[in-house]
Amino acid sequence: MRDSQQVQYIHLVRLGWDLRVLGVATSVVIPAAGAPVLEIMSAGGVRVRIQVTRRACGWVFVWRPWWSVT
Repeated sequence: MRDSQQVQYIHLVRLGWDLRVLGVATSVVIPAAGAPVLEIMSAGGVRVRIQVTRRACGWVFVWRPWWSVT
């Protein structure tokens, strides 16, 4: 993993842990190629993938349902 992917992973694990404390089922997915994502199941049964990315203002979370175009 490169440094930026390690930072992404740390942010996603922290968010996932905070959400689990609130009772939300979470999974961190680390693909063989590409950036890690956090998957959660919404109350409506829709799986949502959360990514974290670096912007000029710092790190931001971006989420969309599994079926949306990335």
